[in-house]
Amino acid sequence: MRGLRIGCVLGIGLALLAVDAGAGKKELVKAKVDGKRFKGNLQPAIVGARDASLDTLILNALYQRIRPGKGTVKTLTIIAEVDLDGATFPITVPAFSATYSDNSYSGFIPGDPNVWSGEGVTVTIQSFDGTRVTGTFEGTIPAASGEATAPAVVEKGKFKVDLDLGAQ
Repeated sequence: MRGLRIGCVLGIGLALLAVDAGAGKKELVKAKVDGKRFKGNLQPAIVGARDASLDTLILNALYQRIRPGKGTVKTLTIIAEVDLDGATFPITVPAFSATYSDNSYSGFIPGDPNVWSGEGVTVTIQSFDGTRVTGTFEGTIPAASGEATAPAVVEKGKFKVDLDLGAQ
């Protein structure tokens, strides 16, 4: 439950950060999760963050499509421990936390989201140039709440993001 809370807090906090519109390259986080396509579509909420003092990489993305009486909101947050400065690429590391939520609804009041959270995803970092990181991810995320009872399979995950460099 602690990991779920940490993942949700980090996901929400990072989603509120704005990506500099003049940064140039488009941010990308996409995958097939629980059999459904996920592609972060809100550019300001696609965030890569790094805390070099903790050797931590955080990826966060948000997808939303809201229409009158119907909507979908999905979030994906992956946190891995990796020393980007000392690594030889490509490098594959386990994520110590991955959280995925899916809240699709009909009507005007969203219900409780289905949430998966925990360990089971691996991240392969293909490149890091000091500010931009690219790579892939895959694995399974354990069910945590809602109607989710089986682990969510994460396939064909891909990311290309500029990093908020955090604590250096």
